[in-house]
Amino acid sequence: MYNFLPYELDSNLISLLCRQHEIQVTKIPSSGPLSTHNRIMISDEVAFSSSYHNEEYALYRESIRTSKVLMWGPERAYTYIHRYSASPLATPQKTIGFYSHGAWIRQADDHASDGLNIGDAELNLLNHLAVFMKNNPGYSLIVFPHPRERNEKRWNDTQDFYSKHLHSTRFSFAAKGIATAHSFEIVDIAVAAFSTIVFERLFCGFKTLIGNYGIPGFPIEDSTLQNICFNSLETMSSKILSACTQSTDEFFSTNKISGYRFHAYPKYTQPIH
Repeated sequence: MYNFLPYELDSNLISLLCRQHEIQVTKIPSSGPLSTHNRIMISDEVAFSSSYHNEEYALYRESIRTSKVLMWGPERAYTYIHRYSASPLATPQKTIGFYSHGAWIRQADDHASDGLNIGDAELNLLNHLAVFMKNNPGYSLIVFPHPRERNEKRWNDTQDFYSKHLHSTRFSFAAKGIATAHSFEIVDIAVAAFSTIVFERLFCGFKTLIGNYGIPGFPIEDSTLQNICFNSLETMSSKILSACTQSTDEFFSTNKISGYRFHAYPKYTQPIH
């Protein structure tokens, strides 16, 4: 049985029931951190989807009980990887994309309380982006809303929210009809506080930075992911300006995150057509 229920918070009931009937179970966690939902797992096989999962596995080895670790792409990679694997796509210079987790609208809808402080992290990031854009007028900013924010019934609220928190910053919204994972090449550098789209974008080979303002335990200590994280205006500005001058290969190499790109995955060592 292949278990694609990544948000069963540390639940292993299905695995235990299958074991009673000698059914082999392969779990496919979310492409986000294991610590969020899956730091406790029982499974015959586990399919990780990023180098960060491997680093977490070293930390949670006592609570992740499995006989075999597989390395697959993110769950829906098969729907978009062909766009990026045949040949690199050029990105427009001095373009920044904000990838939203939609924390504010989740909180308004009482959707989830995960204790990760993502709402405050996104507000800090937006405020710092506003300052960066004011200090660097040659850059352009595109906001990629979360699907919840794109809902027609909430679209006016979404526009008001970003106008308020980006102040007088000139920005635009990504087209609502195109999935974010199918349009990574629209911006050269992406920033986000916390989202699975971060790992999908890195997998596809695009420059990405993470604003981990006060998010507890993320990333784990000494993780390579720390090299693309920031939690202040100064650090964010420095990393954006540096990334802008680098090629994609240089960005991944200097930040020691080449293992996050699809080239490093056994199933993706050859171009996919």
